[in-house]
Amino acid sequence: MRNKYFLLFFGLLIILIFNACQTQKVNKIIIPKEGLQFVSEDGKVLFLMKATEYGGSLFVYNNQGKRICGITAFIYGGTLGIANNEGELVVSMVAAQYGGDFGISNNERRVVAGMGATKNGGGLAIWNNKGEMIFKQPK
Repeated sequence: MRNKYFLLFFGLLIILIFNACQTQKVNKIIIPKEGLQFVSEDGKVLFLMKATEYGGSLFVYNNQGKRICGITAFIYGGTLGIANNEGELVVSMVAAQYGGDFGISNNERRVVAGMGATKNGGGLAIWNNKGEMIFKQPK
């Protein structure tokens, strides 16, 4: 429940910053090299924005300090990663060379399903918990 409030807080914060920039005629916000951090009263990072090689990144952390969500500029566009409460990446969406890629992993970081655009259309694959591919289309 607290994560919903963090996301709501962050959205409202962005709106307030945007409105402040409009009313105060601010035309520049400088993000330090180590990133712009939003930290709770007890010193835990909640959000981090920073510049990267391809643009910018935004990361959201849970109240245990684990990164649970990230949006990042990338060579072909953007990426979105969603993690479980342990910080293990379980869902990823990426703009890739031929379009979009979507991957799902289990809590042990083993890929269990993936689909994406390819040079010849699209592809879909499914793996079991042993890492063995059990379905692939096209073959």
